[in-house]
Amino acid sequence: PNPNNRRRRTFSGKPGVPLPLAQDPVADWLGLGENALDTSRLLQLQVNTNQFGRTFEDRTHTFMVMERPADVPMDRRIVNLNVRGRRGNIVQVYPSVEYDFIPSELSVPVGTLLHFQWTGSDANNNNNAGNGRAGTDRSNLVQVQSRAETIPLPWEKQTLLFDARANPNDPEGKALVDRFAYLDQDKIVTCDPETNDQNSETNCKQLNG
Repeated sequence: PNPNNRRRRTFSGKPGVPLPLAQDPVADWLGLGENALDTSRLLQLQVNTNQFGRTFEDRTHTFMVMERPADVPMDRRIVNLNVRGRRGNIVQVYPSVEYDFIPSELSVPVGTLLHFQWTGSDANNNNNAGNGRAGTDRSNLVQVQSRAETIPLPWEKQTLLFDARANPNDPEGKALVDRFAYLDQDKIVTCDPETNDQNSETNCKQLNG
């Protein structure tokens, strides 16, 4: 209830002087006693001061809600498609989950706008299972032919980010496919297509850039 004030506080009640946070404090919190010497209505609060001030599995996140772009009509629907979960096996990521899209299934009509959103990390546990540079957490997006396939479609057959068959010479469409797949890594590092070092920042095949 007080996210900005989670450190030690004082209890207010009987007696009138605020009590510092104490181990299992006892007082007439409700003020039901006849006087200050009446001990017939004492209650003990179950407080373990060893546990106060500690945070367990802090899942606090900060995010920003952006205004609708000026060139998007107010009646145009925008659907947010996220990547949830983090790198690691099901035991390592608990209480989170392994990678998944959310919503996991999405069907949208023509004219609906998709807003793809995810984040990465350079502070994941080094020993967590997964591919790529230890301690990193990356996601990309490529289109496949069907749910039974695991091989990305060539850009000439893409229909998700742009209709390649209808617009085979669309440079913006091809650039979108490239950006979602490679995450603009070559703008940050000099990618080395020859290296197979899983922990090399230049191994862009593993999204290490």
